[in-house]
Amino acid sequence: MSLILLLACTGKPSVVTPDDSEPQVDDSDPPVDDSQPEDCLTTPEAISPKDGAKGVYYRSDLSVQFTDAVSTASFTVRAIRPVEGQAQLGSTGSLDKEASFEAHEPSLTVEWNASREIATLETDGLHANTRYALDIRVCGQGFKSTFSTDAYGDPLEIAPEDLVGHTFVVELSKVSFTEPAGFGSFLAVYLDVPILIGVVSVDGDDLDMLGAQGRLTSSGRYVQKKTQTLDDEQKYWVPTWDFSGVDFSQSPFWAGDTDKIELRYDGAFIPVYDFHIEGTFSPDGESFGGGRIWGLGDTRDMATLFNSDDEDYVCGLVETAGASCEVCPEDGEKYCLFLRGEDIEADRERGLVLEELGDGLYEE
Repeated sequence: MSLILLLACTGKPSVVTPDDSEPQVDDSDPPVDDSQPEDCLTTPEAISPKDGAKGVYYRSDLSVQFTDAVSTASFTVRAIRPVEGQAQLGSTGSLDKEASFEAHEPSLTVEWNASREIATLETDGLHANTRYALDIRVCGQGFKSTFSTDAYGDPLEIAPEDLVGHTFVVELSKVSFTEPAGFGSFLAVYLDVPILIGVVSVDGDDLDMLGAQGRLTSSGRYVQKKTQTLDDEQKYWVPTWDFSGVDFSQSPFWAGDTDKIELRYDGAFIPVYDFHIEGTFSPDGESFGGGRIWGLGDTRDMATLFNSDDEDYVCGLVETAGASCEVCPEDGEKYCLFLRGEDIEADRERGLVLEELGDGLYEE
């Protein structure tokens, strides 16, 4: 995540209190930590999530960047209260969050970068709709950042089998593309198509899902794009994408892969190889959040979107932003661009059930 908090070093530690009061300045002398050198002045320079952040995804890693290399530091994450005034997503009936709240302290796995200036903190899973405090101790001083999680991460309130037939809409124009770096606004404009993800079957820890390209009707409904007329004036089926054996062992989180999807946009055919998609179902199964997608997109046909017939046009364009194309899996030509999108939230399109379609000539 890119959220950061710049903390100024005041020379006086922030005291972390068990009743979740905001950090208070302690006028007494800072506690002595004999394990630290006397000239230890390292402080947190950036913390993610930032202090006061809301809507943090429950599977997010936390991170702390320090002003200097760190020899010793300690980290604790603790739940301090449910999110005030935030309804449980998908909850049926009233919920007394205070009465049902159970304080907990997630376990942490800490990984340092080579220069020991950045610590990445992987949790064993935060709870939904919960306010947390991240406590940091370094150089004998204490620092705290508080944040709250969003509504994703609580167990399903419906039977997993009830997800069958649910179809979710991923609007690519609203996806935050983080790779290629500095090129997200381009992708948002030129990949302005909806992707539909439907649940076909549930078998224990596995889901079978189906993907398809969608389109938005004049009535504001999303439907499956089933046919397309090409330059030869013939109409062809628009094939669906098979996501079999999607990992559902960490329900409500799921993750699936397919060898290739193909996006058809304004006459361009854009294959995306080794396509991955993941997310977390809401308790009521009406949406998924925390979604991520990635894959290798073949850029050759995208040149037509710029009124160019140069297959190398897009690769040349991204090079100006510091990115580069790589070899495509099917033919070994260097026209593929690694794409990654994050922070996806997709709602269910009620009444829409995807139809599995193969490629070929459409016959009425």
